[in-house]
Amino acid sequence: MTPGVYLHLDFSEYLAVDALGSSDMKTLLRAPADWWYDSRYNLDRVRPDREKHFILGSALHAILLEGEAAYNAQFSVAPDPREHPHAARTIEDLKTLLDANEIAFQVSKMKKKSDFVELAVEEGLGQYVWDAICEAHTARVEDGASPLSHAEHNALLHMSALVQSHPEIGPGLLGGMSEVSVFWYREGADDILYRARFDTLAKTFSGDLKSMSNWQGRDPAHAAIRQIVELEYDIQATLYQEAREELRKFVKAGKVWTGGEDKRLTTEDDMEKIKAIAASDSWVWIWLFQQLRDDTGTRPKAPVLIPRFYRPSSIEEIKQSVEEAKSGDQSAGFDMMTQAWLKIEKATANYRSFRDTLGFDTPWMHVDPNHEILDEQLAAAGLAYKGV
Repeated sequence: MTPGVYLHLDFSEYLAVDALGSSDMKTLLRAPADWWYDSRYNLDRVRPDREKHFILGSALHAILLEGEAAYNAQFSVAPDPREHPHAARTIEDLKTLLDANEIAFQVSKMKKKSDFVELAVEEGLGQYVWDAICEAHTARVEDGASPLSHAEHNALLHMSALVQSHPEIGPGLLGGMSEVSVFWYREGADDILYRARFDTLAKTFSGDLKSMSNWQGRDPAHAAIRQIVELEYDIQATLYQEAREELRKFVKAGKVWTGGEDKRLTTEDDMEKIKAIAASDSWVWIWLFQQLRDDTGTRPKAPVLIPRFYRPSSIEEIKQSVEEAKSGDQSAGFDMMTQAWLKIEKATANYRSFRDTLGFDTPWMHVDPNHEILDEQLAAAGLAYKGV
């Protein structure tokens, strides 16, 4: 993929590009050998069925960032009986429906309920027949649409409305752009292509939508901060800061494409928006933590939206801070993006080490040196031995 900015690039195409993103960085940092097993190079990789929370996350992205048409194209909502109170359900209902529309039928030839349903559908009355309404949903799921319950659909609509009505976030979403992809080489190295896909970009912020995993029932605001730390969202925020600075250069150089590098940008609205975003030299990074409404279980949950922003340093400032940290100068104290930059450097070094040693045709593996375990290490790990 030629380095540049890509608008409206299908997510499957984005993932198909041989490039490293923030999720790759996290794996390469902590368990670099594992990276190969989830890559395109592992021909034995078996993809698991998508879990429900992934489907809900994708659905919220679609309805909030891509629009209603994209949402309806990708997802099928199970019909709710409350929305079809007069739909024909029994044979008697079906007979009444056919009679009311002056459709002749011979009862002696109608052997079962499905015969009545089939006739009603043939006569264009499927929207009034409960079985046909349900079959339409089933058919869409069989054709590849992801299924959603009506309750899940309502929860998604509720959260979308919360985000769009937020006085600071909503206007930015309306005037910004969603699902903007950037591919670039880092300074001084053209052997690794990097990628980033912004959930939302506005002149004043870069935003990422995050599902709230708060199963322990903590205060939501505290849970959001813990999630940033525990799931190392600092890596994404820092890599995407670099991506946004690269985006500004690409837009200035005219390296902007729609749906692929061979399809030049054609809409004036898109060009005006991306130019306005690129012209801004000041922005914040926003995590939009969201907890969907949940009416099930022993503890139903209300919809919760927790925006948290971080004021990033420029890449040049981050680099300078990194050099100071490497030299042992800790006078500046803790800085999230400095620490994350060091993580990205370590992850990249791990990638190059495994790539250059094993290549991609050989499964990656790791064998640790044999070290002696000391009592001090066990004590530091919190292990306590009880006397017998």
